[in-house]
Amino acid sequence: MIRIAVALPERLTEAGRRGVLAALADADRYGHDLTAEGATVWAEIDRPSPCS
Repeated sequence: MIRIAVALPERLTEAGRRGVLAALADADRYGHDLTAEGATVWAEIDRPSPCS
């Protein structure tokens, strides 16, 4: 599994929001964390099984 996390800026343009959503749509799992330090989105992608 590969996990990618990205801190979001305080203000996100409409184009930026659509870009984030499009990237997350390709992930196997994704989420959003909100803490006192700011907002982060993350995505997990499963590695394909090796060929037998």
